[in-house]
Amino acid sequence: MEHLKNLITGAISGAIVDAVLFPIDYIKTNIQTNNSFSIYDPRKLYNGILPTLIGTVPASAFFYCFYELSKKLLTDYNANINKSSLYLISTSIAEITACIIRYKK
Repeated sequence: MEHLKNLITGAISGAIVDAVLFPIDYIKTNIQTNNSFSIYDPRKLYNGILPTLIGTVPASAFFYCFYELSKKLLTDYNANINKSSLYLISTSIAEITACIIRYKK
């Protein structure tokens, strides 16, 4: 049950990040490609977000799940592990997993 909670939490956080940052990225890209802000159309702020969500939500879900799982396993294996090492190793494992999921072709 804990893994499901971590998956859902990661998926929701990934979706929220995309929902907040996607319009900002759209505006930035529009300014860079057109050298102007005059073409700005608020109705287009979320055009193309679906493919982004399809890639990001599962990757975020598994990142958070593997991060928490690896922290628990490493702590169980060695209770005296240095906190910095614990976070570094757990984050690395989680990011590798997320990259495999995000960029699998």
